[in-house]
Amino acid sequence: MLFNSAYDNIKHYINFYYFTQGNFFTGTIGDEFRYRIVPDKQNNVLTVYTYSDTCFEKAENKVCESFEFSEEGLDAAAKWIASKNSEYMENKNK
Repeated sequence: MLFNSAYDNIKHYINFYYFTQGNFFTGTIGDEFRYRIVPDKQNNVLTVYTYSDTCFEKAENKVCESFEFSEEGLDAAAKWIASKNSEYMENKNK
């Protein structure tokens, strides 16, 4: 499925209820840019990682940010992931 933006891609696959059940989510935008969203209900936080070129466990270029464990926090996380994807694409093409 083709999306108009990285943000639309992310929002298509995730919803807040999924994270309330304690599930983490790993996604890919394009061929190389990856992200992982990990909920921590006890600390009221969603931790988001971006990385590329390999699996999460082996990635050496992880970037991490935390967001509130809420619908709004998830939306902010999706926007942050999309911005990191844009940065990745700009740097990749240099």
